[in-house]
Parts: sequence; structure tokens; C-alpha cells
Amino acid sequence: SCDHSSKKKPNNHSDNNPVDKIVIPDLPESTVATILDYIYTGSAPGSSACSPSLLTACTLYQLPGLQSLCEEHLATLLTPNTVASLLMLADSCSCHWLRGRALQYCREHCAYIIKDEDWTVMEQDNHCLWVEACRQVEVDTCISHVECVKNTRYLMETKILEECAR
Repeated sequence: SCDHSSKKKPNNHSDNNPVDKIVIPDLPESTVATILDYIYTGSAPGSSACSPSLLTACTLYQLPGLQSLCEEHLATLLTPNTVASLLMLADSCSCHWLRGRALQYCREHCAYIIKDEDWTVMEQDNHCLWVEACRQVEVDTCISHVECVKNTRYLMETKILEECAR
């Protein structure tokens, strides 16, 4: 006869410390918790929980309601310093609303946007998106986009200096 009482159960945790959480190695723990809360309770997370990783997870796990909430929150974070990274995020996640809002932001605030590292990454890694963003700030009479942007910034700087002199 076999003595089953001396055999240990095959598991990855001790009997004293059971594992009671889901771990998805590619996602931060807070993102997984927010997704599970949304799935099981149907309640929307606070805006502070909406992050780029949550938006990516919403796309991956097909959660359109939560994705829309995240897109709306991330759109409120658009600034000259964040627009490039949010535009790339929206494009990579196929978030059409956020992508459109970021392009609109480029058009409306072109005088304040400076080509930083995120814009350089976009130009190199997603040239089509970069060209589309550049088209947002070009005017119909623009012959040289570089001159157009330089002139727009120059006009804004001149306007600010004139206002400060008053």
C-alpha cells in the first residue's frame, strides 16, 4: 500500500501563504487591478488610474468602454511636451478618437510645439504619422514646412515680447 500522507502537493506556494492574485507579467499590478475591477464591477476607475499602460491593456483585452474612458482622460493631458508621445500611443493602440484629438491639438497649438526626442522617434519609427502631424500645422500657402514652423514661432515670440514691453 502507498502512504499518500507523506507526499507534498505540487504547487508554487506554501500552504501558509496562498497566492490569491492574478499576475500578468507584462502589465503593472495596478493596471491589472483596474481592469479586473472594471470587468467585475462595471465601475469606471478614477482618472488617476487611466495611464498609457491601461490604454494598451484595454486594446489588447478588447475593453472598449474602459478604453474610451482612458482616451478621454489622456486627452486632458495633451500639452506641447506630451502630444507626440500620446499621438504615438494612440496610433499604436488604434485609438482613433485620441489620435484625432492629438492631431487637432497639433493644429491648434503648433506655435508652442517644439521638436523634442518624442518627435524625433516618431519621425524615424513612424514616418507616416509624423508626416500627418506635420500636415496639421502647414497652411495652404506653406512652401517649406521648416520655414513655416520657424516663422510661426518667430511671430509668437515677437508677439509675446511686444506684450511684455507694454
